[in-house]
Amino acid sequence: MASQTQYDYYMFLYEHERSRYIELVNRGKLFLSIITLYMGLLAVGADKTINVLENSFIVLSIYFISVLLLIGSLIEVVLAIGIYSNEKPSNPETMIQNLDKTPTDDEFRDERIIDLAVATNRNSKNNDFRAERLKMSSFFLLLGIFGQAVFLGLQLVN
Repeated sequence: MASQTQYDYYMFLYEHERSRYIELVNRGKLFLSIITLYMGLLAVGADKTINVLENSFIVLSIYFISVLLLIGSLIEVVLAIGIYSNEKPSNPETMIQNLDKTPTDDEFRDERIIDLAVATNRNSKNNDFRAERLKMSSFFLLLGIFGQAVFLGLQLVN
């Protein structure tokens, strides 16, 4: 039989993954805002950029690759903040329907610990996926902005 301290520990782990989920989604929203703003600025300046791109294949390539990296970053963010089902510790209706007899407090707590452990593991895997997508998004965003900086630097030189 599990103690209340053990139950509290598993609840802490579950709540940690839940707060991690919220942090990752908020970070994804921030990335989405940055990427959208940046791509919007590129779209506004597109008419001036087209004239410059016709002059050099290298400049065109750098610009095109940086835009593709920004699009890749956007796709990674969308994957990260997409709707994924987070596991809940237990469904109260199902628990009541499955009761053959009233469990003791210790039995009930043991079952809830199992529910919390399963939910925590599943949510942790989802959060790891989100974190990896956001890491890739930030990498693509950084490379895309670097490409744009090189593009602008080449324009200042010419």
